[in-house]
Amino acid sequence: MLTIPGLIIKMQKNNNNKNKQYLDSSEDFLLNFFNKPQSQKEEEILELLNNNPSWPILYHLSPQRQHLLGWYPFKSNATLLEVGAGCGALTGLFCKKVKMVYANELVEKRSKVIKKRYSDIKNLSVINGSMYKLILPKKVDYIVAVGILEYAGRYFENVGENTFYDSYLNFLKSLKQFLNKDGKLLLAIENKLGLKYIAGGKEDHYARVFEGIENYPNFNGVRTFTKNELIYLLNGADFSKWTFYYPFPDYKLPYSIFSEEGLKGNLNLSTSSYGQIIDLSNERIPLFNEIILANSLYEENILEYFANSFLVEVSI
Repeated sequence: MLTIPGLIIKMQKNNNNKNKQYLDSSEDFLLNFFNKPQSQKEEEILELLNNNPSWPILYHLSPQRQHLLGWYPFKSNATLLEVGAGCGALTGLFCKKVKMVYANELVEKRSKVIKKRYSDIKNLSVINGSMYKLILPKKVDYIVAVGILEYAGRYFENVGENTFYDSYLNFLKSLKQFLNKDGKLLLAIENKLGLKYIAGGKEDHYARVFEGIENYPNFNGVRTFTKNELIYLLNGADFSKWTFYYPFPDYKLPYSIFSEEGLKGNLNLSTSSYGQIIDLSNERIPLFNEIILANSLYEENILEYFANSFLVEVSI
């Protein structure tokens, strides 16, 4: 069995109170909704999505969520660990792509949603609990952490003298222990300098304008990173190689996934290529049209630093 040594990571106290922050009011509905597995609920899901659902329901049920990694060339005989599986928006995709999926979710109620949602899928093991207590039969070929890294500062202790970055480094090092030497870690996270934030969108985790741009003056254990900050973290965690991809408009409901070469190539992209942010979780008053600015940044070969989200493929 494979576990994380306790000396590397320690969960902070009062986890029960912090777990509640992962709930978004949709869990009870989804538990009742998935009285049958998703494969038997497709028409009902489409009906829900066509009738102006709340943001949490859209986020958990929209098939657009799967565009983030539906294109990725997973090896069919591989094993995959999904850390922070939420309510299973991506879990079903992984089960179709690889031989075995371990879906780890901290919040018990969300773990129950995943089990009910995919009750007819045989190559799925749902594991409820904190990652630092996670037990796997052996190392895996892929680890997927979508929208998880930003919370490491809240759930993992900072053991350094002067920097909170140690919490995030410890999280990445812990993931690394579950990964085969030729495996891949797939990370998705918001960009601290994302276009929508510059244009007046509220920071996703604080619901405050310019919170990330001002480098988190109200930091409470949650933060996102710039591209260079992410590279710094990956270097610190002793990963050897990484490749950045850029979901537009963001990783939550992506329309397009650009490679680094794509954003630097002469593709003559139209402004519509970047899509319009659909985020009903926070009200916003746009300061300007960020899609038009995106086109100017593309022409200057610097759009990669201002994409709203990053998707990073990481190797040991």
